Amino acid sequence: MGGRPSISKYWLQDASIASAFIWLAAEEEGLGGAFGAIYHSEDAEGIRKA
Repeated sequence: MGGRPSISKYWLQDASIASAFIWLAAEEEGLGGAFGAIYHSEDAEGIRKA
């Protein structure tokens, strides 16, 4: 159910936990990874003031 706001109000937490487990599994296989952030333009954090 992770990552589906129509099903769970905790979708962001669910998706974050799932991605952490995917990262751990990748590390176990000898692979690397990194997190990135994308901000929505509608969010206050994504608005830059001159």
